[in-house]
Amino acid sequence: MRSHDPARAHKVEGPFSVDADGTSATASVVRVAGHDRPLTLTVTSYGHEGVVRVRFDDPQFPRYQVKDVLVDALDGTRTKFQSTTRDEKNGETTTFVLATPHNVDPDSQPITVRITHDPLRIALSIGGKETAVFNNHGKFDFERFAENGPEDEKEKVGDDDDETASEKPEKQSGWSETFNGHVDTRPFGYVLGLGQILTHCSPIARP
Repeated sequence: MRSHDPARAHKVEGPFSVDADGTSATASVVRVAGHDRPLTLTVTSYGHEGVVRVRFDDPQFPRYQVKDVLVDALDGTRTKFQSTTRDEKNGETTTFVLATPHNVDPDSQPITVRITHDPLRIALSIGGKETAVFNNHGKFDFERFAENGPEDEKEKVGDDDDETASEKPEKQSGWSETFNGHVDTRPFGYVLGLGQILTHCSPIARP
């Protein structure tokens, strides 16, 4: 498993923008250090059972979407956020209140999604208690697409004082990976394995 580099940690940049029908909100996410392309974070509410979808994407190189994973009728179940609150007093956060489930007392606390901007942390709470947390330990990483390797790994062609000198991408040894004798040049970047996801994302919030 890859070691965690704090410089690759992410944060939300700027406020969230709620779409016209009030069921989805987006914001830009960037690395705390570095100048990588911003990602788009989208939060969408579904139904009246507290279901929310959190999605990250690279607008310049959209993620491949596997067919037949989500049912066609899913979009028809999108529901409006009951409210959206931005708090900048004790570290910036944005809180979305979701539709109340039918099987919960209307007088109980609502279901909320609370997003801490820096460092990025997303928590789903029911009745005031966190039940699921994304990026609780700040280890989320999203490797941007690069044609031949990381964007910051380039070599110069020509002499330093040659006006024709230029930069071109180069496949670096650190970019390729080997598994059981198979060399993966990673032409489309790096995909996190299920084991790593389970390690880095706790289904139940831990103190």
